[in-house]
Amino acid sequence: MPTSVPTTLRRVRGCVAGGLSGGTSVVAHGLGGGDSPSTTSLALLVVACAAFGATASSVTVARGALLPLLAVIVTGQTVGHATLLVTAHHGHVGLGVTPTMLAFHALTAAIDVVLIRLAESAAVWAMSLLHRLVIVLGDSPQADAPMWVAVSPTIRAPHGLVLSATAVTRGPPPVLISH
Repeated sequence: MPTSVPTTLRRVRGCVAGGLSGGTSVVAHGLGGGDSPSTTSLALLVVACAAFGATASSVTVARGALLPLLAVIVTGQTVGHATLLVTAHHGHVGLGVTPTMLAFHALTAAIDVVLIRLAESAAVWAMSLLHRLVIVLGDSPQADAPMWVAVSPTIRAPHGLVLSATAVTRGPPPVLISH
C-alpha cells in the first residue's frame, strides 16, 4: 500500500526533529558547562528523542507554517535537555540553564527549522524522482502486433447430465468395508 506524500513528510519531519533535538541537547549541554553525558544518559536521550520524533510525526503542520514547526523544535530540545538533566550524575542546580546554553538553543532552533524544511524538500524531490523512475523503467514496451490468445471453446453440458451427476452416492463399495 503506497504511503501518501503528507504522511511521508510528517515521518521525515518527526525523524529529523527527534535527531536534531538529541544532537542539539548534547552540544548545548556541553556548551552550557555541563559534563559530557554518560552512555546511559545518551541511551536514554536516544529513546526520549525517538519517542518525541514519533510523536512529532503525528502532528500535522502546514507546509509553510513556521511557528508550529518552531514549537515542535523547542519542545524536542526541552525533552532532550530534561533527559540529560535527569540522568546527569553531577550536581545541576535548578534547571541547569545558562545564558550560553539558551543562546545556543535559540540559534539552533532557527537552524533546525531550516534543516527540517530542507529535509522535507529533499524527500519530495526523492519521491518524485522515484516515481518517474518507476514509470520509465517499469513500463514494458508495447508489442507491434496484438497478441493472440488461444481460448478453449465453451462446452455446455446437457441439463440431464448435470442432474444425474448430483444423484451419485460417494464412498467405497460395500464389499471393501470391513465389519
